[in-house]
Amino acid sequence: MRDKEKPILKIISISCFLIVSILNIVSKNYTIGIVFLLVSISYFLIFLNQKKSNENK
Repeated sequence: MRDKEKPILKIISISCFLIVSILNIVSKNYTIGIVFLLVSISYFLIFLNQKKSNENK
């Protein structure tokens, strides 16, 4: 059961980071918006890498 919840929670957290970054860029807080965008991209890449490694097992 726990393995099924992890990807859902990770996808929700990635989407929250994206929403925060978009809201900050729209409100002209470019620095914070870009930081959140970079965090969401790196978190998404880590998520994909972990998913690939789990499929290879």
